[in-house]
Amino acid sequence: MDSVISWKRLCLFLIAILCFQSTFYFLYPASKRLSLTSTAALCSQVKSWTTEDTEGTEKSNDGALSAAECTADYPDLYHEIDRAIKFWKDHKHTITAEDIDISWRNDGALRILIHHNELRVLETKGTFDNQGYRMRTLSVLSMLQEALWSASAGGERLPTIEAAIVVDDMSLLPGEPDDTRSIWTFTSNVRDDSHKRHWLLPNFSMYSARGTGSFRDMTRRAMEFDAPFGEKLPQVIWRGVRWTNEEIRGSLLDKTKGKDWADCKVVDWDTRENMMSQDEMCRYAFTVHTEGRSYSGRLPFLLNCNSLPLIHDLDWTTHFYHLLVSSGKSQNYVPVKRNFEDLEEKVSRYLDHPDEAERIINNSIATFREKYTSPAATNCYLRRLIRGWSEMSFTPHVLRNESSVRRRGVSFEEFIHIQGDYRDDG
Repeated sequence: MDSVISWKRLCLFLIAILCFQSTFYFLYPASKRLSLTSTAALCSQVKSWTTEDTEGTEKSNDGALSAAECTADYPDLYHEIDRAIKFWKDHKHTITAEDIDISWRNDGALRILIHHNELRVLETKGTFDNQGYRMRTLSVLSMLQEALWSASAGGERLPTIEAAIVVDDMSLLPGEPDDTRSIWTFTSNVRDDSHKRHWLLPNFSMYSARGTGSFRDMTRRAMEFDAPFGEKLPQVIWRGVRWTNEEIRGSLLDKTKGKDWADCKVVDWDTRENMMSQDEMCRYAFTVHTEGRSYSGRLPFLLNCNSLPLIHDLDWTTHFYHLLVSSGKSQNYVPVKRNFEDLEEKVSRYLDHPDEAERIINNSIATFREKYTSPAATNCYLRRLIRGWSEMSFTPHVLRNESSVRRRGVSFEEFIHIQGDYRDDG
């Protein structure tokens, strides 16, 4: 009797699955319908459909894109990689093992090996005792690991490479512009020719940062404050420290002091005075971006807000700044002068013309939050970076000396348990 009952339950379960598949087959667009025999594929499509409906952007959190899909979905993302490739081709130089030596750095540097979509750490220098560098290193490596997983899921085998990474705000790469040393780093000074040797890496905070958590969570929290421009607090919001860039940040604080259209204050990290979370800034009609020691990692967070971004003339660039458009039908931010002397005029203009502000905000959200700063875009950029770097650099040895199976360095999974800096001497 029990066997009959079990058989009937199994039949009911299979019928339920068939009905479930049939329902989705007829509800889902014909161009994306699946074979009813493909349960695994159905699960994949349901996940994608759910992401579309709940997140508002197709594939925004889906990292399993093929290389062709990365190109098609994010066609304008790879400017900095193409620039670096052209720079080294013009110099007719293949980057060597000596070019990625990190002995010139006292701290905040590491070397990695990627082979068969596996991430391995060869050396770290001053990334453990400094808590900030440790956090940045783990975020960067985690971001790379996720990109490698996405490549495997998308059916892409990435080339074998060895590279050096600096996780400081400034690389301080030594040598004249014609020096051949090269690194992956977060930023370059557009006025310094020696920085043309850089290969730009997405900022660590686009994975995770202390105080803000994961970038995915930050995006969702920012969306909680989405509202029409006219319903937001009619002020410019800024929080930060002044000393990292007196020229710019000091000018902003001086120009906004006592103004009813501004809420710009210095943060005291010891007392927590004037502290405000990044997502709370999305309550304001205007956000303002300021450079710090070099670039500032704040911009990707500000671009998560559906507020009007105000950005001064920039000396530093990152992997996505070429997508900033200051005028025309595709304008996605409002440019202001480095000394902010035109800030009040710009604020007044857009408060009086909220329709113009809404157009720019919509362009900003469509360009950045919904597309080019999404986790999927970051994965695609890193995969292209690995391929681009391989075109212009040496092919490293993978195995340890006198071993037929043991690989150099330690896996990322092992590295996260190491209590101190690491160097592979094998």
